Amino acid sequence: MSDLIAPVKMLRWDTGTLTWISWDGSLTTGALVIGAVTQSGTWTVQPGNTANTTAWKVDGSAVTQPASLVTLPPLVAGTANIGDVDVLTLPAANPATAFGKTLTYVSINQSVAGTTILAAASVGNKHKIVSAIIVMSALGTVKFADGVGDLTGPMDLATNGGFVWPASIAPYTETAATNRALNLVTTIGAARGVVAILTEA
Repeated sequence: MSDLIAPVKMLRWDTGTLTWISWDGSLTTGALVIGAVTQSGTWTVQPGNTANTTAWKVDGSAVTQPASLVTLPPLVAGTANIGDVDVLTLPAANPATAFGKTLTYVSINQSVAGTTILAAASVGNKHKIVSAIIVMSALGTVKFADGVGDLTGPMDLATNGGFVWPASIAPYTETAATNRALNLVTTIGAARGVVAILTEA
């Protein structure tokens, strides 16, 4: 650099003293402070130093890697395998069965409060409630019993009030032993609705 730039005089502040020094254009670490540097024109940052002509590499092979879009065929009923994911399409359920077991749907339409037999005793089987919809005509209570004892406590319901037990794998309640009837017992108000019952050992 000293061959290109003639020595110049410059002021230097050194340990409290301002003096003129001669600078030959050479740079010494820590000796000078260079101000802001700006870059004008076009910066080319692609590989090959030629804009928009050389692809970037995405691995260590120095070979351009292609990208592709894969379109999967539509799924059909049954079992299909896509890589490590198994897709199973279940057949439509028979509304009269649940998990291969037959249900009995019992309509409830009491005219007055009292005991209604939902299912008569079945030898060797229990009656299990797997779903129910109950609405009361007037303020009162409703409970389930099996002719020997209560299966639920009395549930207080307001006039036109009720409850829904969504279909469940596990029964909400069942007769305490085989060969017992399943009863609905109400007080004051009459019950309306439907109960789904599974009868099995």
